[in-house]
Amino acid sequence: MNILLLEDDAALRRALARELVDLGHRVLQASLWSEVPPEELPSLDAAVFDLRLTASGAAGENGLDALAALRGVNPHCRAVLMTGYGSHATALEAGRLGAAHYLAKPVAMPWLLWALAIGPRPADAEPETGGASLARNEREYIEYVIAQCGGNVSQAARLLGLHRQSLQRKLKKFATP
Repeated sequence: MNILLLEDDAALRRALARELVDLGHRVLQASLWSEVPPEELPSLDAAVFDLRLTASGAAGENGLDALAALRGVNPHCRAVLMTGYGSHATALEAGRLGAAHYLAKPVAMPWLLWALAIGPRPADAEPETGGASLARNEREYIEYVIAQCGGNVSQAARLLGLHRQSLQRKLKKFATP
């Protein structure tokens, strides 16, 4: 099976790739969508995307954008989105774009193999969800809406039903010192 791993954490990407190669799969690794050779896309059987890449502020450089771009070239590729910043909104968007699964990090290898349809369903009842807090989900959803508005805070505020200043205060609260 030809598998793309789009993950900005080099150590995680190498570890996942090593495990998949040991199982007999061909793995193409990249930290950004722009690094993936376009000629490889039609031959992919599966792809694993990280939701938030280091350069996710750049246009087309997040897992959802990469998934949408892949669908335009290879609509039959099995896609799995994994994230440490999961939210209901991004899970719905991933499903709308055709992701087979949306997994919370850290992802145990048996669950990833199952999501890629190359392994049996693990004996665990459910994969770890990480127990995201309400504040984290709020931040993730606001970031998602702002990204959908191309960074336009005024437009995002209108879509969220907030005053622009209220949204700016929330963004300031989310910023790390």
